[in-house]
Amino acid sequence: MKTKTACRSAWDELPELMKIKEVAAYMRTSPNWVYESARSGQLRPAATRLGRSIRIRKAALRQILDA
Repeated sequence: MKTKTACRSAWDELPELMKIKEVAAYMRTSPNWVYESARSGQLRPAATRLGRSIRIRKAALRQILDA
């Protein structure tokens, strides 16, 4: 239970629009995997391009992770 609480508080502290590196750190994967997932459409509802950068919407990412 203690780990679940720690994970929950880490999630609550993340910004609403996350950078690729923030998503990778939370998911404990590489930034390259997150970039490729965003480009290929696996993160389509969550990934948004802002200029030259990609941002991941926190609420949409939660839905993907819960599915």
